[in-house]
Amino acid sequence: MGQNSSSQKQPRGQTWAADTDGLTSSAGYSTGGLLATADYDPRERDSSHAAHEAESDSDVEEERDHFSGGALRPTALQIATAGPGKLLHPVIEASAPTWATDEMAPAAPGELTLAFAYGYTPATAGSNLHALPSGEIAFPCGKHVVLYDASRHAQRFLSAHDAPVRALAKHPLGGVLASGQASGAAQPIAIWRADAGSEAEPLARFGDGAAAGAGVAALAFSSNGQVLAALFGDAERTLVFYDWRGARSLGSARLGAGVGALAMAFSLGSESTLAVGGAQYLRLWQLRGGSLTSTGCELPTAEAEAEPQRRGRKPTLTALAWHPHGTLVAGTSRGEMLVFDGAALLRRYHAHLGPVFCLELPRGAPPDEAYVLSGGKDGRLRLWGAEAFTPQGGVPAGQRQVWATFSPPSLLPVAKRSP
Repeated sequence: MGQNSSSQKQPRGQTWAADTDGLTSSAGYSTGGLLATADYDPRERDSSHAAHEAESDSDVEEERDHFSGGALRPTALQIATAGPGKLLHPVIEASAPTWATDEMAPAAPGELTLAFAYGYTPATAGSNLHALPSGEIAFPCGKHVVLYDASRHAQRFLSAHDAPVRALAKHPLGGVLASGQASGAAQPIAIWRADAGSEAEPLARFGDGAAAGAGVAALAFSSNGQVLAALFGDAERTLVFYDWRGARSLGSARLGAGVGALAMAFSLGSESTLAVGGAQYLRLWQLRGGSLTSTGCELPTAEAEAEPQRRGRKPTLTALAWHPHGTLVAGTSRGEMLVFDGAALLRRYHAHLGPVFCLELPRGAPPDEAYVLSGGKDGRLRLWGAEAFTPQGGVPAGQRQVWATFSPPSLLPVAKRSP
């Protein structure tokens, strides 16, 4: 802060600062030891304005008067802090700083290199956050795919898109990633080697005609990694199966206008059956002879006694996973888990208080050892035994469905019983 005395004549157009001793300015900045700015000298206000302030008894005026009671003095260009290490707000001169000259070198954007990306672009459908065999975490941030190594606090970037990336899928073997941008490209899908450097080009780029311009809503690899399914964001919700190695379409179909798809999952051991779930929607899409056909799944309706406001409404499907037993497991916005054998509904389990956001299974586990881990908006993880997902019989009498429930912040088991 400058050392000018408050009795000196201060030039107009100068930024001012007041030591507020922890007050909060009217702009909402917690000042904890600095500051508010103004582009006028309060001592030069006309007498009528001063009289108006004196007559006011509003909370706003009282706070401003209290705040303005500190010693006022001009400041240099600097950073204001609210304590050690806490960046608060820059105090900026109202006129150009003395170091701003016409001889300053212009920025050279061609020489800039992205060093670290902060943030995360959420998915519109499915998951776009993946753990890689290298130990890195892959996720989209703006127009880039970020591969973050937490052990070194370092990042690599896969950069070929010119619009935000929302869809990101991992190959079952983990060595390949598929990314899809939200809009604006004739070939919105890019295929990458997961171990590629930051300067690498994608292995392939492709899209699907008119639907491509609307961007990609979701991507999913088949369980054997041979096929990539892409759901586009066009009005008709175009679904395309690709031979991603040859960058060619194997078949396409339209889900229909207004379908809000939220999850996709290929059947285990199959490259031709894909479950797509969303708002009151669950269908099994199958590739046959170059065309896609679908079968609707049996969805339960809300019980009038338990949910009178939702009477007759079907649930929204928020997460999908296939169990090695051959059954489809679906999480709903009501906190339920539904188990299907083909299109037929087998069982309903109450899983969470609020929507079920994720369903995970151990890769390669035999059917009788393939537990299911569910995660919900309630902040809990629940571990379910494989017996809950068999096509016949279900859980034997006296045997629990849920092995354990985990809850933040420690994620230690808080319950070991059935719901």
